[in-house]
Amino acid sequence: MNASDHQITMTVNGQFEDEIMLPGERISKTMIGGIASAPPPGLYMMHGIEIVFDDGPYGGVFTRPKEYPAAPYNPCDEYNYFWEDEVGFRVWTYTFTNADYDAAVARGPMKEQ
Repeated sequence: MNASDHQITMTVNGQFEDEIMLPGERISKTMIGGIASAPPPGLYMMHGIEIVFDDGPYGGVFTRPKEYPAAPYNPCDEYNYFWEDEVGFRVWTYTFTNADYDAAVARGPMKEQ
């Protein structure tokens, strides 16, 4: 969910590329698995995720954290997700806020991969 004031372009390596999420929008993807067996989002994004704010220099490439506690502003960290059970499936939601953008600016412009 994009609760920030910024356009977000997201690529989940091995899953989908260049999905654009405007402020107030969400990207919803279906994964196979029941409520009891639905994998956490970190497994879904095990090859990393790239976030770009406003088609500009800020964002980042994220991977699952190797150590806990949770890494703030990391969309590959399952501890940053809210989950709820729906009929027959589990919904995991990461909500991007302006704090995610501010953290990206604090990290500085992305470097070429």
